[in-house]
Amino acid sequence: MAKLSQKQRTIKRIHSTVRTLEYRKASMLTGSREYKYTQKEIDDLMEIVKGIEKYHYLNPRRNIPKLTEYASFFFSWDNAEFRNIVRMNKSTFALLTKKIAKHEVFKSKGSGRNQRPVWLQLACTLERLAHDGTGQSVHGISRQWGIASGSVSTYMKRVITALNDLSPHYIKWPEATERKQIATFIKEFHNFPSCVRYIDGTHMVLSQKPKKQGEVYFNCKQRYSMNVQA
Repeated sequence: MAKLSQKQRTIKRIHSTVRTLEYRKASMLTGSREYKYTQKEIDDLMEIVKGIEKYHYLNPRRNIPKLTEYASFFFSWDNAEFRNIVRMNKSTFALLTKKIAKHEVFKSKGSGRNQRPVWLQLACTLERLAHDGTGQSVHGISRQWGIASGSVSTYMKRVITALNDLSPHYIKWPEATERKQIATFIKEFHNFPSCVRYIDGTHMVLSQKPKKQGEVYFNCKQRYSMNVQA
């Protein structure tokens, strides 16, 4: 279930109070002093709702200081450190950036504000995906890159969308000749006959122990997770 914002929760509580007052008012004598007082309460509450709905946030937004230097020296890391951050070398990163850069998802629409560079969105996404919950959090990445926390999730959605659309060009079943070559290679080097592809698995870490058969989800890394094929 989607989490309600403070604004939504407040409006929901007011509407609940209004329904209670409407129920009470129905049992009162029309035109009586108590009836008029209750109606005024209802009118006042609905005016409050109208006032709340005019604003996107109930409380003033805080401007949280963010770092801006990290992006400027990101490409200055040596190859070993660069690979440790995004799990690929600089040349592969540059190629992947070029492959997804023209995707529609990276084009600004209507807001008039240009998006951050595609390479930065890709770097944030790869750094986030490179950790299984023990490394960089969304807030950690946002502070590091000098962006809003919500932007990290937005960048991930864009990059994953672009990669998914790109995947059919690279992830496909090999033709007969290629299958034979792959099978020969795997048999010679790994002594595993009639194999043309490997499928790896990964752990999707859970935030808490499941209520039903929770012990089944406890993995070798001492965390609760679901094992899925990748």
